[in-house]
Amino acid sequence: MPSPTRNQINPKKLRLSKWTAVNPQEKEKHFLVTKVIDPEQPKHLIKEVNEVLANPTDLMEYADLLFLVFDSTRRAGFSCQQLIEAAERPMVILGGAGWTPQGIADLRAFVEAFDLPAGCSFRLQDLYDNRAPNYVGDVAIGINPTLGNRIREADLILAIGARLGEMTTSGYTLLTPPLARQKLVHVHNDPGELGRVYQGELLIASGMNEFAAAARALGKPAAVKYAARTRAARAEYEAWQTTDYKGMPGKVDLREIILHLEKTLPEDTIFTNGAGNFSGWLHRFHRYGEFRTQLAPTAGSMGYGVPAAVAAKTADRTRTVVSFNG
Repeated sequence: MPSPTRNQINPKKLRLSKWTAVNPQEKEKHFLVTKVIDPEQPKHLIKEVNEVLANPTDLMEYADLLFLVFDSTRRAGFSCQQLIEAAERPMVILGGAGWTPQGIADLRAFVEAFDLPAGCSFRLQDLYDNRAPNYVGDVAIGINPTLGNRIREADLILAIGARLGEMTTSGYTLLTPPLARQKLVHVHNDPGELGRVYQGELLIASGMNEFAAAARALGKPAAVKYAARTRAARAEYEAWQTTDYKGMPGKVDLREIILHLEKTLPEDTIFTNGAGNFSGWLHRFHRYGEFRTQLAPTAGSMGYGVPAAVAAKTADRTRTVVSFNG
């Protein structure tokens, strides 16, 4: 086996060497090397890569490699704010559990400060007020096609709490694993979720409310440059609920029923549902306002709606609860 160092060039010998460009630009065909930067070799990272290659089924070796990759990203100085400000087409996807009302308020302040478009993952639409100008739709089953295209064309995905599983990624087509075309900042409270399916530019293990508070503390950027894209995405969401809807056959229109309930019931009404295609009407047409007004199974549990409604009403008898079933 040939030596791994064979035919390698000593970087120090490159200084003052002359080179000829294969594809010269502006007639600059020949050039002289005046300075050589010899970066420190990442010996520990190379060692871990070799150990993973030698033992591909050893999950502990893979975990060690992931830790070093995460740490090197942190040491490189990439911050969430820098990645957002460098992006031209960012998209926020919200999800996860453990949120508090204060965390939700901090999250919204952060999104509005940067004027980012924000969507919610599967059956977690009450994490962001659907009536707010920055909300652009649910990233789930039956996604608005224009929103799906925006996610595919985004150059940065900021996933806060979302698992980025099959439901949220439309069968792993919105982001292609393991290395999506979009840059990815993934925030999750379970370190084991980070890097499990998607690699990313910045992977942050944090509680949701703690991250939201830190994000809000960033304040407003020097220049807000996403307003036009955010307003356009919002207009597409509103069209998805109105002009893009072609109606349904028969005398009963579920959209009209949902709109009537929305106009008639209190803003803090809790809507529950189980798994099934019938729930798509509620997800598409109801605009969730206040935090914790949606109780629905992200794991696809049928029959969830009625017991969830009973539990919600038992927990707070002052609230109106609607169980949507089919």
